Amino acid sequence: MFAQLTAAKKKKSGKNASANKAGSKKKRGGAKSGSDSKKVEAVGRGLNTFLLTLLILVIVAGAGWMWVFLGKPGLPTQPQQDRSACLELYFYDSAVSYLVPVHRRVVLAPNDKKTERAIREFAIGPHDPSLARVYPANIPVPSVTIEGRTAVVDLPSEILRHMGGTAREGALLDAITLTAVAAGECRNVRLLVGGEIMETTVEGYIIDNPLEPPDAINKVPNFSLDSDSQWVTVYFLRDSDRKYLFPLTLEVMAGTPPVEEAVKALLNSPPRIVDPPPLRVCPTGYSLERLAIENSIAHVDLGVPNTETAFFDYDINIFMRALYQTLRDNAEISGIDLSFNGRPVTSYGRFTRLEFPSQNDCWNAEYQPVGESIPLYSNPLEGGI
Repeated sequence: MFAQLTAAKKKKSGKNASANKAGSKKKRGGAKSGSDSKKVEAVGRGLNTFLLTLLILVIVAGAGWMWVFLGKPGLPTQPQQDRSACLELYFYDSAVSYLVPVHRRVVLAPNDKKTERAIREFAIGPHDPSLARVYPANIPVPSVTIEGRTAVVDLPSEILRHMGGTAREGALLDAITLTAVAAGECRNVRLLVGGEIMETTVEGYIIDNPLEPPDAINKVPNFSLDSDSQWVTVYFLRDSDRKYLFPLTLEVMAGTPPVEEAVKALLNSPPRIVDPPPLRVCPTGYSLERLAIENSIAHVDLGVPNTETAFFDYDINIFMRALYQTLRDNAEISGIDLSFNGRPVTSYGRFTRLEFPSQNDCWNAEYQPVGESIPLYSNPLEGGI
């Protein structure tokens, strides 16, 4: 654009030079042309200035748009926050006898807090029909606020109509505190009923102070013991379709480290205390040969009758998860080093791709019946469930 204006100026100047050579009459005409040339030159300079200013404004506006919408140049852009979460919820098993930790994958709404969402999902109840709800049906969902490291759970006054029964009330209190604390935002739970503090429940549970999650659930006493005893937590399968592991807290003889007693109990058949009874997680005939914990790694060597058919009818991943959870609930560990008959389990060809469990994954994922669509998130329920 600027080059064209300069060329036009030079062309006009050339005509004026020729006119100067043509004589005096032409001189007067040349003077007039010179005046016109100056006017054109002034207009050109003004147009150039205008176009240059316009170009600068466009560049500045474009840069500002990129700064705001595409990220500030020279500064690291903030990655989009992952709003998915794996919530640990506590429901009853199919026999309504024991609490089962179930993990539900959700996508949090923009204003959701994990604790609030976890209690809401707990109140909605299980999606899997083989599980049973703990929170009563057809009453409003509790409201939840976080005060420091305490979750304040305000139960609706309608819940009083469903209170009663020592085991039932105890399971409800345990399930609420376990679900809330598992979300990772609080350490304890203060319960309100209809916005008010209650001293005790119908069955006499004290709830006027913040509640800590229980150290153990699903306790199974052993009335045959006539000496000192201790409690250990062991994970078994609850359903015949092998979907969920759940903890039993067993009373065993004292005198040996609880973690050893827990692993021995895991290798044996679970107590037949209800119908249907819990299922074992490994074949019969396995024995604990060595257990040592070094640098938070549990080194476990099992005596296996036949390594070629080890876990032929059992899922090694289920056993590894049950062993990991059992060890973790009875000792401070972060991983497992497993051997069969003194030989690392991964040295067996069919176990080379075995994925060792960690404590952070969604391991007891809730089963969703085929054909049913469960929304990833929904608005808070106001009228009840």
